[in-house]
Order: sequence, then C-alpha cells, then structure tokens
Amino acid sequence: MKIIKLILAISIFSSISCSKNIMNDKLVGTWVYSNYENETFEYIKASKFIEDLQGIKFKKNGEIIKHQNAGWCGTPPIYYENSSGSWEMISNNNIYITYDYWGGTGNENWKIISLTDQKIKFKRSF
Repeated sequence: MKIIKLILAISIFSSISCSKNIMNDKLVGTWVYSNYENETFEYIKASKFIEDLQGIKFKKNGEIIKHQNAGWCGTPPIYYENSSGSWEMISNNNIYITYDYWGGTGNENWKIISLTDQKIKFKRSF
C-alpha cells in the first residue's frame, strides 16, 4: 500500500512539473498587445516589439524586457521604452513579474486564462 501511495505521489508531482515546463516553453518569446476586454488582456506572439504597442519578452533565464510607456502621461502621442525585469512561474497558471519603469519598480501578478503557441490571455493584478 505504501508503494502505491509513493508511486501516486511521484506521478502527481511529475505531471505538475511537466505542465509548468510546457507552459514555460510556450511563454518564452516576444509578445505584443492585441486586445483588452472584460479585464482580460490578450497578447500575440511576434518576432519583435511593435514600436507603438506595449509588449513583453520572456527569456528562459527568468528575465524579461518590457516594452512600455516611457512616462507618466497616457495621452497620445505615447513614447515607449524597453525596461528590464524578471519573471517567475508561481503555479501552473500564475506568473509574478517585476520590472523597472519611469516611476520606480513595478510588480504584477498574471493569472493566465489561456496560452497557446501564438496567443496568451491573462488577467493582471498589482
């Protein structure tokens, strides 16, 4: 009976670890803003940042580059800059992000609603 419980525990841990690795692999890359609806952000995968859209690049080593508003004013014309930061997968569908910006350091929690090779949908909290 103990052996069965041990095998079951190892199987559950392995499946959680594998799903985190699959999510990490899909997440790595450059993403640009596509849509916002019902408190849900949608970004699409891109080869590089688009100059006048916010975006984020996830690197395998836990670093990010955030393409974001360069100042406090959100009225057009908006100027964008690239800021450095880091990311960490907290659970299967939660990511913690920290980054520099014009006002100091930003922190966000992303709850991933869906993630494919080409699209990510998430809700953000600070």
